[in-house]
Amino acid sequence: MIDRTDASVPEVDLGDSLHSIQSSIKKILDLVENDEVAQSTFEIVALKCEYVAEFSSLDARVNNTGCDFIKRLTRSYENAESRGLLRSGLDPS
Repeated sequence: MIDRTDASVPEVDLGDSLHSIQSSIKKILDLVENDEVAQSTFEIVALKCEYVAEFSSLDARVNNTGCDFIKRLTRSYENAESRGLLRSGLDPS
C-alpha cells in the first residue's frame, strides 16, 4: 500500500497537473475501497497501531511516504499554477 501511494503522484508532471492529482487520489481511494487487504492494513496502521519501538521502522516509512506524497502534490499544484490551471488566490501548498 505504501509503495502504491508513493508511486501514485508522478515525480515529474508533463501534462495536466490537476488531472494527474485527481487520478492519483482516485487510485489511492480505489485501493482502500476495493482491496480488503489494503482496507485492513490502512485501518490497523491508521487507527489501531501503537507505535512502540518495534514499529519504529514502519512508522518512519509511513511518515516519509506521507511527506513525500505531500511534496509531490505541492509540486503538481505549483505546476498547475504556472500553467494557469489553478484558480487565482490559491496557495499550491
